[in-house]
Amino acid sequence: MAVEHSAMDEVFLPRKKLKQLISDLPTPFFLYDETGIRQSIRDFLQAFSWCRGHRQIFPLRQLPLDGMARLLLEEGCGVSCCTDRELRQAADWGFSGEALVYEPMYPSVEGLALASSLGATVSVDNNISAAVCLEQPIAAASLVFNPGGEVTLDGTVLCRAERSKRGMGLREILEYAPYLHRTGIQRLGLEVHLTQQVLDPDYYGMVLSLLQPVIEELEQLHTPIAFCNLGGGPGLSFFPGTPHADAAEWGRRTEQCASQLPYQIPIWTAADRLFTGPHCLYFSRILCVKRAHRQFMVLDSDAVQFPRLHPKGRYHLSLLTNTERANRQFYDVVGCHPDETGRFAEHILLPEPSEDEVCIVHEAGVAPPGPGCGYFLYRQDGTLEPMRGLL
Repeated sequence: MAVEHSAMDEVFLPRKKLKQLISDLPTPFFLYDETGIRQSIRDFLQAFSWCRGHRQIFPLRQLPLDGMARLLLEEGCGVSCCTDRELRQAADWGFSGEALVYEPMYPSVEGLALASSLGATVSVDNNISAAVCLEQPIAAASLVFNPGGEVTLDGTVLCRAERSKRGMGLREILEYAPYLHRTGIQRLGLEVHLTQQVLDPDYYGMVLSLLQPVIEELEQLHTPIAFCNLGGGPGLSFFPGTPHADAAEWGRRTEQCASQLPYQIPIWTAADRLFTGPHCLYFSRILCVKRAHRQFMVLDSDAVQFPRLHPKGRYHLSLLTNTERANRQFYDVVGCHPDETGRFAEHILLPEPSEDEVCIVHEAGVAPPGPGCGYFLYRQDGTLEPMRGLL
């Protein structure tokens, strides 16, 4: 099936100005729009402003870069870290207390000691992490719940939770929560990580309905819950004419369901894709067009450098210079390495590339970028800031 994204080729700058701005930058690279990211964060936080204690947590592994960390901190977001290295880096960038979550699969004693000194919340994912936490004086912990079985929303299967490596069942939650509570932990929360890339605004409400019986049973054990981390969920639409998840509507629907909880509980979220996804462009120079059984547009990068999130052919691509709608041809857009899996798009309509043409991948901020690329933040003052970090 042919894919054309004519209505989605817009960029956050006029293309002439964009071409001048990036003329001296070696490809491939990612370019993030500071204004768009900040506005998306503010819109989402406003949508959940009804919830006292709401906190937005950004997974640091998604974009462990200094410029992005500063932006998140200034906008009031926290970060989650899954390794000791990420935890140390987040601390160096100024995150601490409720703005910092430590969520390794199996925490180290050293990592827990650092998390404790920073006042971070520690995710308790299994019996081993629970046992380690019992030996450490941590300020806050969050029990990761996995409901198991098929998780559905309006008749659609979103995921099969039993396949997830994260989380514990109800029996384990009820076993470890009272012990952790009695160790003197100041805040004990629940969290769920089921799926990403959801457009239905009833998703967080459905997650709360899964957590409600757990909260009620813990209340009977005199173990109150201080917050609920609903994880990721709000996603982007990769189909022309279909809007992204609407932050305001997600906030309204979630508020309706939160009112059914036995008591008012702060809600945490991890809606990172809404923030960076639409406000990032990926640039890669076109090396050549190879004409064989099909036409292949060969880029100077490879798909391994790019987030492998979209289904085949779902990347939104355009050319930096040639944007004409007429005389387009079908191309497979591929990386420069000779592996068959290195495809950015298949059977997509694009103009004939001119000499020294650059291919743009739109909405490129939806997953962790790979190594070997440049990372730049287009600042609100019109300057470019190189970003560095753990990549």
